[in-house]
Amino acid sequence: KIVGCVKIDTPQVVVDDDDDDDKLLRVGEWGCLAVAESFQGKKYGRILVEAAEYHIYNTFRCSVAQLELLSPSNWKHTHKERLREWYTRMGYTLKVPNDYGGSTTSLPEGSLLGKRFVLATDADFTCYRKSKPSNVVVV
Repeated sequence: KIVGCVKIDTPQVVVDDDDDDDKLLRVGEWGCLAVAESFQGKKYGRILVEAAEYHIYNTFRCSVAQLELLSPSNWKHTHKERLREWYTRMGYTLKVPNDYGGSTTSLPEGSLLGKRFVLATDADFTCYRKSKPSNVVVV
């Protein structure tokens, strides 16, 4: 039985926006985390995220793991707010530390996502990052 899944994208090399010396970062992104409702609250989400991070840090040899959260701009979506808090507990911070606006792209209602989906409301696309912990050894 499949209890959940997570998508890991091919890493990108980007300029570190948060650094004056224009250092390059190898960033691995994960997303589309899903856990069957009957298995939620039983650590399966954490196991999937930790597996994605392990792959990003070790297989792809990235120094940063990244995720993006799409949430309504003008009202609170309970599940999205719960995810935001959970990602923070997992060690993720805004891409631009302490700057929600600098870490977020605002999208108006009606925007097309992925050439397939139309937003039903104004939304924020917020980027979160987590640096590779110093105790993670790349093998």
